[in-house]
Amino acid sequence: MHAKAAKIRVPGILCDIDGVLYRGKRPIPRSTQALKCLLSSHTHPTTNQHFHLPFFLLTNGGGILESDRAKTVNKVMFDKDDQFEHRVNGNQMILCHTPLKTLAPKYYDKHVLVAGYGDLINVALDHGFTKPLLVEELFALLPELCPLNTKVFSPAHLDDLARNALKRFGKDTKEELLEELQFEAIMMMADCFWHELHMQLFSDLIRSKDGKIGAKGHKLHFRKQTDPQYVQMYCTNPDLTYSDSFKHARLSGQYPLMLSLKNVMEQAFGITPEFVQFGKPSSLTFEYAQNQLEQ
Repeated sequence: MHAKAAKIRVPGILCDIDGVLYRGKRPIPRSTQALKCLLSSHTHPTTNQHFHLPFFLLTNGGGILESDRAKTVNKVMFDKDDQFEHRVNGNQMILCHTPLKTLAPKYYDKHVLVAGYGDLINVALDHGFTKPLLVEELFALLPELCPLNTKVFSPAHLDDLARNALKRFGKDTKEELLEELQFEAIMMMADCFWHELHMQLFSDLIRSKDGKIGAKGHKLHFRKQTDPQYVQMYCTNPDLTYSDSFKHARLSGQYPLMLSLKNVMEQAFGITPEFVQFGKPSSLTFEYAQNQLEQ
């Protein structure tokens, strides 16, 4: 019988990306050398066992598949002719929305409204949600929900958004899809543009008694202030600002929106929106990261 190799204790490493590995698209001095050290194979000084450090990149950025973000990191951090044998892979990426995978069993076959920029339908499907609908798609199905934004999107773009949604849900008409929709959750998977559109649709659903809208909005009925919130909300980035290539920090596109939404809903409707916060430094994201490191 072969002797069983003794377990060795090694540190688990979580590392941020923006402002730590690179700023904008330029690596911070010596960060590439540090990344190579984290990715390399190591030899334990007493047992001579070879091992790789449990290592993940943790960021509040999102809107992209983890595998695609890993490719971006590698492109920025390594020259194309770099002979170093290891690269960051998608399984080592924890983006702001990655921990939402833990919610897939709860919302697997439920309608969820997805907010943010990027490839979010593919992200949502990859994370295990089978019925995601973008904020912009919902608006395209029923522009009357937010008349002010009809001047922001071209008619052709709205038609494309609606057509994509109908195809994905297997429906022939907007009315048919709107009649079926019953949202159980709102998931902010990245920073959001067009804040007034998001605040309008978020406030409608947070006030909704059952998450329904209807073909002409006829099913949208509001709950009493004392009733529990039916449509649950999940946010993934608590940062107020972020660092980029500009010398001063820039306002983030998610948490400032939530602060505005809270203020508007309290003043306009007497309701304080409830939401679950993911993203570093939230305990939910760090618990998810710790679980990944321990695996």
